[in-house]
Amino acid sequence: MRRLIFRPVAPWIGAFLLLNLSAWESGGTNPASRFAAVRAMSWDGEFAIDRYRSWTIDRAETEDGHVYSNKAPGAAMLAVPVSRALELVLFVRGDEPTRRPPLAYQVLLSFLLQALPFALTVLLVDVFLERRGAGLAARHLACLGALWGTTASSYMNVFFGHGLTAWLLIGLTLAAAEGRHFLSGLLYGLALLSDYAVAVLLLPFVVGSLIAPASVSRPRRLAWIVAGGALPGLLWVWYHAASFGSPFATALHFQGQQFTRPGMPRGSLSGVLYPLPRPEAIHGLVLSPARGLVRTDPWVVTAWTMGVIAGVRRWLSRRGGGPLEAPLPPVVAWMTLAGLPLLVVATSCFNGWHGGACAGPRYLSPLLPSFSLLAGLSYDRWGRAGRAALWLTLVPSLVLRSLVYAWRSYHVPGIASIWTYYWGRLASGLLAVPARRAVLFWAAHAGAAALVWKARAARSEARAGVAAPAPPGTKRSSGLSA
Repeated sequence: MRRLIFRPVAPWIGAFLLLNLSAWESGGTNPASRFAAVRAMSWDGEFAIDRYRSWTIDRAETEDGHVYSNKAPGAAMLAVPVSRALELVLFVRGDEPTRRPPLAYQVLLSFLLQALPFALTVLLVDVFLERRGAGLAARHLACLGALWGTTASSYMNVFFGHGLTAWLLIGLTLAAAEGRHFLSGLLYGLALLSDYAVAVLLLPFVVGSLIAPASVSRPRRLAWIVAGGALPGLLWVWYHAASFGSPFATALHFQGQQFTRPGMPRGSLSGVLYPLPRPEAIHGLVLSPARGLVRTDPWVVTAWTMGVIAGVRRWLSRRGGGPLEAPLPPVVAWMTLAGLPLLVVATSCFNGWHGGACAGPRYLSPLLPSFSLLAGLSYDRWGRAGRAALWLTLVPSLVLRSLVYAWRSYHVPGIASIWTYYWGRLASGLLAVPARRAVLFWAAHAGAAALVWKARAARSEARAGVAAPAPPGTKRSSGLSA
């Protein structure tokens, strides 16, 4: 455990946890929908949120008059045991049942289910990269990219569920890369139960898991994956059959009228999904100044582009009989390089692809931290220009995240350009809360950088001491006791 915690990247992770605990936000109507589901499951023993419908407009309404959260249920289900413990600590149980939980409860629940397990997962990523021979620079880049280089980091301290799905997706990719197929199946099932969009990642997950060379046969690997997903699968069937009458009917089928396409029948996915991908939505998700990946997550775009180029070069080299580099774990390549385009196309079919008045492409955000694995494994083989490109595009990602942290990621209406919007909020007053938060963000990272540098200097001195010749007249120890 000590070796897991006291790692070279630990200062970055400590700053991440500190900053997430320091920014208290409720998150608005989206997390309120999940909190209502948690309250109904925990206090009432049912899935309907009829008593708490006033908390949120994010509701699914069935024909029998009952109201449910319009979110995938996994985050709320996982939150129930944590919620019970917090209620005891914060004396929430004595409150009026229909009163919203206090802000401290909301922040701590988000922290315990999203930021904390995400930070621990990033530590496991560092362990994985070290075992694979990645250098320290690659590991630091992967850690910073995962923690603050993507849109997902903007939603770690509010219970949108994106942070929870993010660590589940990194975890299942790690588990599959290490041959732990039962665990990867379990984590995939929980991710799908928490975010319906994860369904489009099933193909790259399974293909990447099965084509990897391994001593275990492919049928056995697939059987382990299915066995791991059995419990989340049973929870899926229970929730959706009890709430919406069928395991194939989801909250998306019964969205409130304000979220559906005009004239579409209720009880059908056509109310929220278009039959074909829409070019304007794809442009918005990738290129638009408001929430395009190129503007909000340039580091991810760089890693994806370089990964595709490397894959094409390897394919051409193999066809030409040239020398081949050691391949990436197939599941890492498939989940990132194939998974991101699939997720962009699938999200473009959703009528709410933009994610409302929120910062960045939040429906893509759960997958984006997984690019830390791709970049960390490929860093040392992409050459000096490639490494410089990763760092140069990570910097604006970090700057944007500091601006979003200083203000907030939700209820930001009328964003025409995400950079202009947040710069304007920060410049609105040097003594205002946004400016103080921006100072805290960079102070925490300056302190983390100082600790990283100090540890690096200590390691250099230790290596120099080992390599130094022994003084004249002394004998080196043989390492054997008398």
